[in-house]
Amino acid sequence: MNMLRRAQGAFAAERDKAVAALRQARVVASDETGVRIEGCNAYHWVFRCSEAVVCQRALNLPQIWAFNFPDLTSGVGSGDQPVG
Repeated sequence: MNMLRRAQGAFAAERDKAVAALRQARVVASDETGVRIEGCNAYHWVFRCSEAVVCQRALNLPQIWAFNFPDLTSGVGSGDQPVG
């Protein structure tokens, strides 16, 4: 793990490009799975679009929100509503 921490600066520019591609994408797929990091429960998130894949760890499960999905006809997505 220390080796990865020391090397992370070398990947910063490419990481920023991948995150920018995700933010510009029309569609982003995501998935999370529970993991243990240094003895603590955590989550491993994967975000993917046609241009990039970004993996992220999180020590807690954040609230995920969906905004204005026009193809949903049940009224869900007409405002800021939690998904999941």
